[in-house]
Amino acid sequence: MVKKLINSKENKTKDSKKEELEDSKEGFTLDTYDSMEDFIFSIYMAGEGNEPQQKGLIEALDIAIEGKIIPLDTKMPPDIKGKKGSVFDCRLKTTCRKKINIECQQSHTSDFEARLLVYGAKMITSSLGKGKNYNKTKNAIVIAICNFDFLKSPLYHNIITLNTKNHNTHEEFTDKIQIHIIEMTKFRELPIYKKAKKYLKNKNNKEPIEISKGLQYLLFIDSETSHEEKKEIAKMGDEGLSTAIKRIEEALQDEDAYDAFMTYRIEEMHQENIMEEKRKEKKGKKKGELK
Repeated sequence: MVKKLINSKENKTKDSKKEELEDSKEGFTLDTYDSMEDFIFSIYMAGEGNEPQQKGLIEALDIAIEGKIIPLDTKMPPDIKGKKGSVFDCRLKTTCRKKINIECQQSHTSDFEARLLVYGAKMITSSLGKGKNYNKTKNAIVIAICNFDFLKSPLYHNIITLNTKNHNTHEEFTDKIQIHIIEMTKFRELPIYKKAKKYLKNKNNKEPIEISKGLQYLLFIDSETSHEEKKEIAKMGDEGLSTAIKRIEEALQDEDAYDAFMTYRIEEMHQENIMEEKRKEKKGKKKGELK
């Protein structure tokens, strides 16, 4: 009986959140969507049909790949029954023996660093079948596009590998795992970024500006780039970005995609409420122990 009452309460909360979101369609119109939000990012970057922009982004970050890119299911089951699985934003493999995970992260969480490491480790271990030689493991590349300051490095793009901790020499232990950290907050401070944004906002431009492929992709993904500015970037000729614009515009006019977005947002809010309740409960227990 108690279980039913709890479920009923949860459903009422979800229904009220649904009505609240539906009134404004917040986050799912061409004027309001955030291209760095997980659900939107998956529309134009994850899964089949988005291979041109997947390859374009990887090449824009100077990651060498050969052959084809093959999109994978974003859900990775646990290695051992009963253990924790993983859900990626965009999971890929290549015919040149590389596994790639692309993540968009809006804010820093206490488990962020650990998650990136686990994602990379899981991609390596999942590539090794039973009885196979350890040398047959595939390279794992994790790309984290962050909407916050994270590392002390002044650079917006940093590559983390396993290497020696010797102040006199720098020796790489292995490049089997690479973690690429892209900090959009630092990217927005670049003079070329500001110049490009000024160009995109000025509708009376007479002469085209030279914007590198890397800059185009990060400008496109940037949550501070409007849809109209994204369209201007796509006009610069990159196949992947032209495809991305089409995918976004098609999805934002599709009722099924909107329903899926609503379900995602409601579940996201629900999980946030659960975590908040757990924090309050933990805080209450600590106060009780002190008393």
